Amino acid sequence: VYVGEVAIGRCLLEIAEEVEVACIDGEYIPVAELRTSKAGTRQLARSWWIHKQRRASGRLRLQAYSPYHDTDWTRRWEECRPGDFAELLPAIVEDLEQAVPTISRQVEEATRRAEAEHKQAQEWQRRWRAERAAEVLARRRQARLDRLSAIFAAWKTHQQVEAFCPSMRQQ
Repeated sequence: VYVGEVAIGRCLLEIAEEVEVACIDGEYIPVAELRTSKAGTRQLARSWWIHKQRRASGRLRLQAYSPYHDTDWTRRWEECRPGDFAELLPAIVEDLEQAVPTISRQVEEATRRAEAEHKQAQEWQRRWRAERAAEVLARRRQARLDRLSAIFAAWKTHQQVEAFCPSMRQQ
């Protein structure tokens, strides 16, 4: 939903609660239901297996949240009794309207953080590329020096051979 220009996510769900249940004839029946009648009380006395189970309560919960990246705003409203939600609607609308400045501020802060992180990443990438370029230039320079050294070494060897064997000179 949008409140003005601000989006607000929402989720409506039924609340589950831990309930004690008794296993009677292979069926799990809430203990509270069995205690409301004499027949249920007798069945409960015969039950050999009582444990807790999550069961739907019939009550609703509305959760509203900021759907924007890197923001943190959430509110919940729960019914006390099934069907109470209609009474909560005016308070929910008011809470959502009051949340707009908070969410807007969080979005602005998240945008500033993202821009700062982006600039930092660009600067890191620029430095990394400059370092890699400097390394490439250094390797190329060293390769040229190595080739030149090899030429000098070959020339020196040639000079030594000529000095040792003057007959090898070309005429």
